[in-house]
Amino acid sequence: MNRDHPPRVNFHIRLAEAKDLCAMVKLLEVLFRVEPDFSIDPERQRKGLTLLLNHPDTARLWVAEMAGRVVGMVSLQLLADRGNGAALVFYQRLSWHGSRMVVLRRRLE
Repeated sequence: MNRDHPPRVNFHIRLAEAKDLCAMVKLLEVLFRVEPDFSIDPERQRKGLTLLLNHPDTARLWVAEMAGRVVGMVSLQLLADRGNGAALVFYQRLSWHGSRMVVLRRRLE
């Protein structure tokens, strides 16, 4: 094993579906445990994710699967920049494994 490079991790990135809601809520719970500005409220997080899923004209959610298990997610939201009169894309990524976060980001850019 080469110590200079982490082992290659194979996972699949796809658009999120309603069946992924439980896994995405759990990912948000992991994040909110380390982010003091947010509170864990699974029902509220589920509602927010459902809103994103139901508005594909202004938002997209992707999940990363490894061995059939959701291990990360990315969201893009189209927002209006009132100050500059332009559209902005708001990008968020989340993974249970920090080293995979970079890989997930590269795959979507």
